[in-house]
Amino acid sequence: MLKSLTLLLLLGVAVWMDVQKGRISNRLIVFGIGLGLMFQITTYGVYGVFLFLRNISFPVILFYLLFLMHALGAGDIKLFSMIGSFLSLKGLCHCIGYAFFTGAVWSLLRLLHKKKLKKNLMAFGCYIKGIISGKQITRYGENREEQEVICFSIPILCGYLCYLLEVMY
Repeated sequence: MLKSLTLLLLLGVAVWMDVQKGRISNRLIVFGIGLGLMFQITTYGVYGVFLFLRNISFPVILFYLLFLMHALGAGDIKLFSMIGSFLSLKGLCHCIGYAFFTGAVWSLLRLLHKKKLKKNLMAFGCYIKGIISGKQITRYGENREEQEVICFSIPILCGYLCYLLEVMY
């Protein structure tokens, strides 16, 4: 219970920072990852160090391509690593799935509300076509308007809350 509440508090602070400043402090991430390491060692002993390293590396490896495309920020990847430092790999994967589902629904609703869905889908199709024909990954959406970018730490927090509901029931 303490582990869940600690991570919830850390994610809440991260969302607040992201909304206020547009970035998440590396100090918060390092502090959270350090706490996650303590929880892993307390629970699993020396084997917890292996679990910790695997779980914090998983989001970095998984999302490297999205980072290169500028479709996901470094702070978001580090938040997933922080979550991984607290949870099992399966729990982390559930959080990631819930976060992306929440982010997709939120983005879809925003695009429908602003009547920009068709325009954005066409731009994405052109982007994918350019990657395939050019055989090179380029930055996605260089000309995107600021209001079309979502603060992804919010769906990450929602993903963790969905995970907590899943394990409680």
